Order: sequence, then structure tokens, then C-alpha cells
Amino acid sequence: MKTVLIFLLISSIQLHANAIMRYPNALNHETLQSLKHTKSNDKKIMTIFESNTYSLETIKTILQSFDPNLVIIAKKESNKIIILHDDNQTSVLQEMLQKLNLKPIKIQLDCYIFEINEEYEKDLNLINSPLEKEFSINYNPISGIANTSSILETIKLLEQKGHASLIAHPQFKIENGKKASLIIGEKLPYITTTTNTNHTKELLKHVQTGLDITIQAIILTKNQIQCSLSCDLTNVKLWKTIQNSAYPILATRKINIDTILTNNTPILITQFADSISKTYESNMPILKKIPLINKITGVKTKKTIKTKLCILLKPTILKEKALD
Repeated sequence: MKTVLIFLLISSIQLHANAIMRYPNALNHETLQSLKHTKSNDKKIMTIFESNTYSLETIKTILQSFDPNLVIIAKKESNKIIILHDDNQTSVLQEMLQKLNLKPIKIQLDCYIFEINEEYEKDLNLINSPLEKEFSINYNPISGIANTSSILETIKLLEQKGHASLIAHPQFKIENGKKASLIIGEKLPYITTTTNTNHTKELLKHVQTGLDITIQAIILTKNQIQCSLSCDLTNVKLWKTIQNSAYPILATRKINIDTILTNNTPILITQFADSISKTYESNMPILKKIPLINKITGVKTKKTIKTKLCILLKPTILKEKALD
């Protein structure tokens, strides 16, 4: 009975005889079962393609944008795609698939990290951007955000006026579909002390602070790039003294974003809120030199500056020549 079923299915499908795409042993039981919904009275061409560059999901997305009715089966174990299509689609599909076997396409991702005084947030109209509140969130395509064609220029203008500062400008060059990660920050040292009846032991330790960024980019079309970004921000909020030793109290915030970016267009991905408190002491120059009077007449002022740590991303598809 199984032999009869295989014969009936194969008799309704014509294998495409192409040296690059022909794999006679590719039809196994699992594949045949997945083709059951194909009508036996429709003549279909089977094309089998092995990808050397793009991920199978990327190829599937591209093919479905060409024709949503294509029957597409991804074989992850062999990195092959099986396509059932109409005869009149053969030449177009051949051309599309041949273009997919180019050198691995690279994507350049420019990441701009700015610290902006919150008083000037209105200049950027950031009210519609995602603001992380010490928990992990997923944020899809950003809408209603500041004009993406000029947002980078606007922040740079604030930087020139002293209201913003560029913390870092890491640049990633990754192959299509691959991941890249980067840590921007520093390791802060601190000493732990252990005391018992016999001796005291001191141990030097370090804590990692700063930004930990992981980015994955997949090209959907010549102008659209799907981007997945994971960002962890860790900083020391205060140092707490315990038994004559200072220990760092950390604040960690995480955000995960999946969005579609436009080629060569900067966009605000996310922002983190922060505040810095400083105490200023003022006194008359003559009285400052007298210890007791200095404490009585001195004026202490506490000032808190609220800032936003903004992350912008600009993707650029780098064109490569075809393989020989």
C-alpha cells in the first residue's frame, strides 16, 4: 500500500532536471507525507535547492513574498528547500535562487549610544519610544516616533550645544542572518574582607558594568531588514558599607526588541532613564578656612540631573560580488 501511495504522488509531480538543484534521493517518507495536500490533477514542478549562504527561514520568507501559494518544505538537517511550483514559474524561480548563491551578504550596523539631558527630551519627541522600566519587554515596529530621517542630526545638534554626549559608537559588520555581540563598559574592583579569630583575609573582586548588546539581522528585501536586539544595562547605583568594606549595589535593566528596519535609515531603538544626584557646598572664602564656623555657615545644595540613555541603530546592506 505504501508503494502505491508513493507512486501516485510522484506521478503528479515533475522533478526539475537541473544539475544544481536535482537531488534524486531527497524524497523520503516525511517529505511525501507533507505533500499530501497537493492536488493530483495539478501539474507541479519540484525544485530542490541547497543554500550555501542564506538561512532556510530567510529563503522561505523571500519565496513566500514572491508567491504565497508556493508549497515550501524546509529540510534543516540537509539545509535544503523543496519547492512545488507551476511550470511557468520555473525561469523566475531559477533566477531568484541563483542570486541567493552569492557570496554571503554582509550588513553593517552602526549603533549610536547617546546620553541626553531629560530637559531637552521634547526636542526629540521621544514620547512614543519604548522606555524600559527594569524588566524585560518585547517591542515591535516603532510607530509615531520622531522623524527618523533627522533624529540622528537632531541629537548631534544637542551634542554640539552640550545637552547630549556620545557614549559609544560601535559598528558591527555581520553576515546576513548571523549574530554579533559587544560589551561596552568597565570592570569595577572592590575588596571583600573575611575576619575570624586567627586572621583577616582580603579578596579582590570585579563587577562588570555597562551595556551588553547582542544583534541579529536578516535581510527581507533590498530595503528591509529584520532586526532582533537584546540589550542589558548594568550600573552601580550606590556603594554600601558593610563591616568596613564597600560593596556595589547594582541596577540591571533588560530589553528585547524585534523590529523591521529600513536600509540606510537611522532609528531610535530604545532609551533608558537614569538620574545622577550631586551635593554642592558653598561658603564665604574666608569662613571656609575656619572648621567650626565653616560647618555652621556652609550651605549644601543637592541637585539631581535626569538623563536618558538613547540607542539608535542604522543598518546598511553591503553589496558583494557573485561567486565564480
